[in-house]
Amino acid sequence: MVAIEQPPFHCVPLWPGGSNTTGGPRRDRHGRILDAFGQPIPGLYGAGELGQATGLLYPGDGSNLSEAFCFGQISVEHALGLGQT
Repeated sequence: MVAIEQPPFHCVPLWPGGSNTTGGPRRDRHGRILDAFGQPIPGLYGAGELGQATGLLYPGDGSNLSEAFCFGQISVEHALGLGQT
């Protein structure tokens, strides 16, 4: 770390939890995105930070990488008819 002594200086507001949105549309256990009534939208899946399972309970950077891998696999298996019903 070194001091920044020369302008230009810029500022953005930040809050605890970093840059994650940890939100987005809801999804079911198969990774399907749900509509406003809780019904799956045909052919629409999500993984990673989009519709993150932990929501605002654990908004830490990097936590959605494992979720992207897991729900990516779950979503693909379900879309191909290989996942559980």
